[in-house]
Amino acid sequence: MAESRQKYGLITAISMVVGAVIGSGVFFKTENINLITGGSVLFSVIAWGIGALVMIMCLLAFASITGKKGAEGGLYSMAKVLSGEKYAYTVGFFMAVVYYPSLISVLSYLSAKYTLLTVGGEENVFLCVSLSCAFLVASFLQNALSPRFSGKVQVVTTALKLVPLIFMIALGIPKGMLHENITAGGSVPFKTAFFPSVTATLFAYEGWISATSIGKNLKNSRRNLPLALLIGGTLISAVYVLYYLGIMGAVKSETLINYGKDGINIAFSNILGRWGNLLTAFVAISCYGALNALVMGCGHATEEIFEKKPTHAYSIGFIISLLWLVYLIGHQENVLARFRFDSTELPVVTIYALYIPIFLGFAKSEKNLKTTILCAGGICASLFAVLCGILAHTEEIVNYVTMLSSIMIFGSLFYKSKQNP
Repeated sequence: MAESRQKYGLITAISMVVGAVIGSGVFFKTENINLITGGSVLFSVIAWGIGALVMIMCLLAFASITGKKGAEGGLYSMAKVLSGEKYAYTVGFFMAVVYYPSLISVLSYLSAKYTLLTVGGEENVFLCVSLSCAFLVASFLQNALSPRFSGKVQVVTTALKLVPLIFMIALGIPKGMLHENITAGGSVPFKTAFFPSVTATLFAYEGWISATSIGKNLKNSRRNLPLALLIGGTLISAVYVLYYLGIMGAVKSETLINYGKDGINIAFSNILGRWGNLLTAFVAISCYGALNALVMGCGHATEEIFEKKPTHAYSIGFIISLLWLVYLIGHQENVLARFRFDSTELPVVTIYALYIPIFLGFAKSEKNLKTTILCAGGICASLFAVLCGILAHTEEIVNYVTMLSSIMIFGSLFYKSKQNP
């Protein structure tokens, strides 16, 4: 029987990789990284570069894994083939209950923040909370009730998310403030800024793991998948660094430090005048596009672990994501007392820790030099990412590990009940 699945070429594959990664992180974390480094352009560029290297090393390791029979469907299938069903369940449960819902809550919140920033209402807490909930509801409803429409939303937002990046790169760098910001240096020592700034970039680069599942749809995937991942990863890295330089060309570093998201809006206004808010609107659209993609992934993860019916799976995913949104808003509004942790970065760091047994399993099963080198690179990159996360969030790590351990213990009980109905 002839293969009916559509096969994509290298160019299409590269665009898929780029579209999977570029979303909200580059906008959300640019101001954070600038604040962490005390406005040092050099330190910030180094952080973006190291984060890119971590991403590319893991991308290349996973590119080789996707060629293994049974491991073509993404992280869950890879874990099942290489590390066993129980470990695959651990990975899947984490993604369904922590990884996707926590990031979905962040993207709902950011979609609301940037939408309100466009119209000047970002200081209104009630509006921000209400709009965050509205975006959360809308994204789950459209995916549950109309997957085809959700797919069209993804295509449109993928194209629109490039608009503010292109404008800032093309118009921001020549604006004239870049040299001044570079020579001004930073107010934070490199050793203090290094681990937190690199950890922040990992959130911005996140999303690439979903791109590793495209191998089964590629022509000559053994050749084209590694090329697509390498070229796509390199393009993303270049765009992120150039966007940051564009921001630094359009606004003074101290303005970005002092005003945060408003500083980004000022940068847009500096290059487009009164039309600057239009670029902020495109950022809000980009955030919603990333939110939509995460909800798609959450639905699939929840189906694998909890419920096979898509509508029921989305209902479960929505409830869990809403709980994470409540936590996030409590964190942002400082009402959680001491039990606080960064739900944007620590779940991303955790997923890197979960990659390590998969890399070890693949190296053990293949036993050849190329595989060993690629998996060793992925393991080193993942360990470095975990180290960065721990050192960047030393004061919060106990709270996060306590929460995560409680969730995963519950998950293990759920697994046993499934095995012994």
